[in-house]
Amino acid sequence: MNVNKVPKQGRFCLIDDNMFDYFYSSLGDTNARDFSRYADAENGIIGKLHGFSIATRSSVLAATSANAINALGAALASSDNLCSLAWQKDTVAFAIGDKNLYQDMANPLYYGDVHSALVMAGGRVRRGDGLGVYVIAQGA
Repeated sequence: MNVNKVPKQGRFCLIDDNMFDYFYSSLGDTNARDFSRYADAENGIIGKLHGFSIATRSSVLAATSANAINALGAALASSDNLCSLAWQKDTVAFAIGDKNLYQDMANPLYYGDVHSALVMAGGRVRRGDGLGVYVIAQGA
């Protein structure tokens, strides 16, 4: 990112939970304490390192041994590698639609009230050259 002159403020990294376990255990006591000092539970940030606000999810991305990104939810092969996603906030776009809440009060089938919600959302890379969004692949 520095080589591509991507701004240093507003950098984020989304790490797979399994990858995060290895990462966090490699920090050591002092670095782990410094990392955790920047946790922001309200926004899903678990820490900050080298200017990146770091968040985790149960799965992020996976790539084949030829570095092709697997489709979301696809079964992994033994040669596939887990990946993390890093970006700078001004290089991505996000849109969110209307929020709809549905209620079915006193539903006899469920012996009570049924509530559900719907919201449409999406995101994409802003730049045609993709600068500012990076995939960090696990080593083979």
